[in-house]
Amino acid sequence: DEEVKFTAFSEWCGKTQRMKADEIAAGNEKMDELKAFIDKSVVKIKKLTERIQELEEDVGRWESDQKAATDVRTKEEADYTATLTDYSESLDALDGAIAVLKKQAYTRNQAELVQAFLQIRRQR
Repeated sequence: DEEVKFTAFSEWCGKTQRMKADEIAAGNEKMDELKAFIDKSVVKIKKLTERIQELEEDVGRWESDQKAATDVRTKEEADYTATLTDYSESLDALDGAIAVLKKQAYTRNQAELVQAFLQIRRQR
């Protein structure tokens, strides 16, 4: 009876040892797979981090370019507005001069014409 129990126990131990060895081997294989996956992921993370830094630099450059372009456009708008105002005032002065000259519809020499323009200019 003791021999039967020992044989059964010995078989159980052998079977358990083989099962545990298989489980350990499977675990080691899974660990190797996971280590390889981690190594691949680390490389991928490094590449993507570098790409992110490149893109951030691009965005920074683009924002700086946009700011510079906006500044130029703002200055150009101010110049345009000043020029437009000047031209509008000049056209208004010419319209006024033409109206004055039409009211005084007679022939005059050049010196009188200059004097008339100067008077109109002083009125503004």
